This record gives sequence, C-alpha cells and structure tokens, in this order.
Amino acid sequence: STECELKTIGVMSPANDIVGGEAGESGRGEKGEGVRAARIAVRTGGKIIFVNSVEVRVIEAQGNYVLLQTASKSHTLRESISTVAEKLEQYGFVRIHRSTLVNASMVEEIRTSPSGEIRVCLKGSSKEYSVSRRYRNVVRSLAPCWI
Repeated sequence: STECELKTIGVMSPANDIVGGEAGESGRGEKGEGVRAARIAVRTGGKIIFVNSVEVRVIEAQGNYVLLQTASKSHTLRESISTVAEKLEQYGFVRIHRSTLVNASMVEEIRTSPSGEIRVCLKGSSKEYSVSRRYRNVVRSLAPCWI
C-alpha cells in the first residue's frame, strides 16, 4: 500500500457531496439517515491529495500518527485519533476502540463471541476489528433499525 506522511488533515464538504440525503442535511439525522460525503485533504510533501470519506474503511492509531485506510491505499497522518474522530464524526465515522475508527457505511457484519466479545467486519475485508467495552453502545448507532 502507498503511505504518505501528513502534516495536517482538513475536511471539505460541498453541498453536492451528499450521500443518502438531501443537499443541506448536516450529519446523521433521525429522518433520512443521510451522511455527508467529505473530501479529506491530505497534505503530503509539496502537494495535497483528496480522499473521499466514503472510500475510507478504517482509521487506526499508530503512536503519534493515524493510518487512514481505503481499499487501495493507506495514508499516514500526523494527527491524534481523537482529533480525527472529532472532525469525521459528522461524516459517519464511529469510534469502536481507543485506537480504531470505522466508517459506519462500511460495516458489513457484527460478530459476538460466547464470552461477549464484539467484533466488527468491514465490506471487502477479512480483517475483524474489536469493539472495546467502552464503545459497545456505539454498535447500536451503526444501523437506524434493528429487527
């Protein structure tokens, strides 16, 4: 995978980059459950590249950096996971562990073990991500309707 060292992260959300809702909707609402798409600006070297938030699968903390992963690339960002979580929460990212954020729209399956451990599986990936006890309540927010 390609890795880029990042100096900063920015989020751009033009009104026409709405996914699952009407233009002008902000964040995840009770009705329509629209989530804005955001273009994440990643500054690397002498250039800035844009990553569409709907393409991001998972963001994992790695020391003083975070690893932003899409299906085809990875980008190393010099930001704390808390800062990234705060910036991307309104775009459908949820924190499931102190070191892991997932794109809620990429969650395909939630698995529970007999011991009560919860793991999240993402679309197009065989890797499972643990949900810590502190963030278990977030699992309910992954779907607007539970049957």
